[in-house]
Amino acid sequence: MQMRILATFLLIFMIQCSQKKNAEFCSVGGEELSPIVDSWSAIYQESGRKVPQHEARGNRTAAPALASRICNLAFVSDALPSEDLDLITRKLGRTPGAIPIAVEIIAFAVPKSFPVDSLSVEQIKSIFGSGEEDASALGLPPGKISAFGINSASDRYFWLKGALGIRAFSDRVKEMSGPLTLMDRVAVTSYGIGYGRPLEANGVKLLDISKDGRVLGIKSTDYPFRRYYFAYVTEKTPDTKAFLEFVLSDRGQKALLPSGLYPLPDSVLIKAREELARQ
Repeated sequence: MQMRILATFLLIFMIQCSQKKNAEFCSVGGEELSPIVDSWSAIYQESGRKVPQHEARGNRTAAPALASRICNLAFVSDALPSEDLDLITRKLGRTPGAIPIAVEIIAFAVPKSFPVDSLSVEQIKSIFGSGEEDASALGLPPGKISAFGINSASDRYFWLKGALGIRAFSDRVKEMSGPLTLMDRVAVTSYGIGYGRPLEANGVKLLDISKDGRVLGIKSTDYPFRRYYFAYVTEKTPDTKAFLEFVLSDRGQKALLPSGLYPLPDSVLIKAREELARQ
């Protein structure tokens, strides 16, 4: 706990130092969002408009930065937990508005020779959580399963283990340096399995997921390994509102695709625009 408090204070100090020239318009948040925030900023800046200075130091930096009024905008790759919202509300006397901005889908990839086209959530949980290597024990054709993951300090790792309902990935899951390396390794491993965004999946097969008696592909709105990215805003300044309006514009949503993210569904996008207008 003391280390976490110290890290938070150090983070706040670093952000304060870097934001002296632009403190009224800055953002913080998850490292998964840094490439797309950079992309949004590059497009938005073409017309000479002001962009936020972004510090991508993890989702957990959002609450202390917003609560301390260092920034009034945070981009995060998952909804903030209740304790973070409580911290902001206690400090500011109001709860920040949460606006969905993008969709991320995590697919499970296997080599094209993999003997089945779908796995259940429980089978995946056994492979990554319990480290099950015996395919026969999971009702699959015989063989030894090799599971691959990415950096255990990454936001994607933390979210995925939560989505699977496990405390941590098994030590038997081989950690790769990044998603592209992971996919390359899966493609040449006869009984390999890994995970990543569909755009990252070259030379592999993406599995459907069976859950509650249904087989769900990655395009299904009920696919279990998809999440919204959010922007949290504590004060709707003209700069902040204008930038978020761009993020939710048709051009801003199309800019998500090269990074492997997806635009919001139409119904969600309309509500997000309405929410921003009310902020």
